[in-house]
Amino acid sequence: MRKALLLFSICCLCMYAMAQTGAQWTWVNGGSSNAQTGTYGTMGTPSSANKPGSRLGAVSWSDAAGNLWLFGGLGQATTGLNGLLNDIWKYNPFTNQWTWVNGNNTINGFGIYGVQGTPASGNSPGARIHATTWKDAAGNFWLFGGEGYGASTGGTGNFLNDLWKFDPTTSQWTWVNGDITVNSASVYGTLGVTLGTNKPGGRHHSIAWVDAAGSVWLFGGHQSGSNTLDRLNDLWKYDPVGNQWTWVNGDNTVDQSGIYGTIGVAAISNKPGAREETVGWVDASGNFWLFGGEGRDEASGALGYLDDLWMLDPTGNAGAGIWTWVNGDKVRNQVSVYGTVGVENATNKPGGRFKPVLWKEPGGEIGILGGFGFASSAPTGFLNDVWRYNPTNNQWTFQKGDNTINNWGVYGSLGSPAASNKPGARRTAVSWIDASGNFWLFGGDGYDAGTVGPGRLNDLWTISFLVLPVKYESFTATKSNETVLLKWVTLQEFSSSRFEIEHSTDGIHYSRIAVVAAAGNSTDRTSYEYIHSTPAPGANYYRLKQIDIDDKFEYSEVRKVNFEGGSALTVSVLGNPFQSGLSFSVSSFKNDNAVLQLNDVTGRSIWTKTATLQKGTTYFSIDGSRFSSGVYILSVNLQSGIKKTFKVVKQ
Repeated sequence: MRKALLLFSICCLCMYAMAQTGAQWTWVNGGSSNAQTGTYGTMGTPSSANKPGSRLGAVSWSDAAGNLWLFGGLGQATTGLNGLLNDIWKYNPFTNQWTWVNGNNTINGFGIYGVQGTPASGNSPGARIHATTWKDAAGNFWLFGGEGYGASTGGTGNFLNDLWKFDPTTSQWTWVNGDITVNSASVYGTLGVTLGTNKPGGRHHSIAWVDAAGSVWLFGGHQSGSNTLDRLNDLWKYDPVGNQWTWVNGDNTVDQSGIYGTIGVAAISNKPGAREETVGWVDASGNFWLFGGEGRDEASGALGYLDDLWMLDPTGNAGAGIWTWVNGDKVRNQVSVYGTVGVENATNKPGGRFKPVLWKEPGGEIGILGGFGFASSAPTGFLNDVWRYNPTNNQWTFQKGDNTINNWGVYGSLGSPAASNKPGARRTAVSWIDASGNFWLFGGDGYDAGTVGPGRLNDLWTISFLVLPVKYESFTATKSNETVLLKWVTLQEFSSSRFEIEHSTDGIHYSRIAVVAAAGNSTDRTSYEYIHSTPAPGANYYRLKQIDIDDKFEYSEVRKVNFEGGSALTVSVLGNPFQSGLSFSVSSFKNDNAVLQLNDVTGRSIWTKTATLQKGTTYFSIDGSRFSSGVYILSVNLQSGIKKTFKVVKQ
């Protein structure tokens, strides 16, 4: 109980520290140097002495209770020898204890497949690295492929296509599909046609998503071959009910270049180039996203580190999926553009990299950390930079960490957050999000506290920067006569300084129209409102820019209000060209002051008038008998800033 309270205090302290000086890392468990052996203890029994050994290329997931799970990788078991692992561990963040749940406490174990489709306590996948994983709606953990051991042959350099399911309630594995041998070739069949004999071939470093119907989509990876070629961009769909694979998109040949099309525009011809070691997620609308990796670009078709961001609509192209290139470059080996820490900018971008860790924040924003690739300049190296992607405005923010490569970790004291703490640069680590929204990072290949690097790690870190300074309950914008009433309600605020209200007529270019003081620090429900008295005719867009006491900020979602009129004002010229007199009408959707002006083509004012417009249409006439023949510019300028200009001709 004491340990549970201690760790709970750590997490709360992290949240408080974030509010005061920015989010702080806490080193929670594991070693501060690489090459740590595992301490397994008794299978099924948690202990403060237990710990997984150092490893890279493991896979992970979290359960409904907030426990963190870990499987396999390349590293150390109970001895100093490195090898492939197939152990399963469970970490309880409230007690800060690991439990060895399943698998071997030795390296390079063969798989025990049993009877296909039948769970058994003796079943276990062979030891492996860089497998592909997902979790189903029932909480079962699924494992596909990787590089490692089949039933009796295999090892490093041998690729698997076996599909397994692990039930955490029984701690039993079921071999579901695929082969028990290594290096099986893909059987594509006919594009879009499901067949029981279809199967993705042995591969590692693929990526998978689960759609709303529970079907699994698998993309790319690296199949058995020369280790410098044989990267894939094929897209498969797996039906867990029928236990069948369908090749739905992409190529059935290796090392294909990308076809990017126009950024932001979906097209059937678009496709990411062949790649491995990418990361991705599923958004609230059911779209699949992938970022970066090592693979083929479009410009040269050469192999390199990628920073491109793609979205797949699985319902498009008659259910075969349609790709959109969303962000990043179509040229390999681009450096990072960090900008200002904590500030979104359209020019910011993480550089080309492979195998960072990725997480999804409660508001739909995406975070990535580290990997191997480019910082702000060449050469490549291990990274520990933290980025945040906002899909609402398609912009990146550099949040934390270093903008250089190969940085050592700063561990501080075990269990104590500090502003100076930071994980060392690393790749092929694993991560989780717990039930409270805290981010957890474990192991990988990278830099420890400064002894020897890079090497395999087993350090466990947490940070609570995923908890936003302000949590909104609602934000609304509604018409009230000729004004717009903005209301918003917060459920919590940490060091919130103010809200700047921003307005736009095109949804792109915003300007500040008001500032409202914030509550500061509050866990109570707080209501705010503001009246915009001069909205424009047509579309009006509003957003809140919430600013902390340290001038870091977050944008709210955008709200839109339409006023009749369609444009700021309507001007109609009655007779153009004109002879002795020029007549025109001005229609406004509300009362406003205006300046009417007629200039010659040199810009010299010929006639001017100040008028008060009433809601509706007002008529004006100008005696033009004394004007010379030629071209003139008529302008109507409203006090609210709206302007219309017309070219008129005197005969």
